[in-house]
Amino acid sequence: MHSQRLPEEIGDARLLDVKQLVGDVPPETAYEALLGLGVFALPWCRACRRTSFPPRVLCPHCGATGISWLRAAPGGVVYSLSVVHLRNAEPRVVALIDLDDGPRIMTNLVGAPADAFAIGMRVRVQVETRDETPLALFTPEA
Repeated sequence: MHSQRLPEEIGDARLLDVKQLVGDVPPETAYEALLGLGVFALPWCRACRRTSFPPRVLCPHCGATGISWLRAAPGGVVYSLSVVHLRNAEPRVVALIDLDDGPRIMTNLVGAPADAFAIGMRVRVQVETRDETPLALFTPEA
């Protein structure tokens, strides 16, 4: 599992009061609701100071229940990618991104032709709503 321990002082500005923002909801619902507000956030364990993905009640690293939400750094690096060719549609680029804040997530790459993306490329999150569902997509970093 790809992860990194965040520094002792991460700054209160990055910690989110999820109950105030979206109510008392399960982690996966909170993640989607935060995206709907345009906020890319990750579950963050207060015990081991690691982020994780996908959202869950227990920390996958240490088993603690003290999960908070951290406003995630917007950048990452393409770890792996695959171009999916669809009939009568533009190709889609599915990728694994190593986020600057630790976890590796699966997402789609957008904002450039499929052949413009490469492993090791820096990318940046872009929150979009498609079919009424907010998504964290990634574009090339400028």
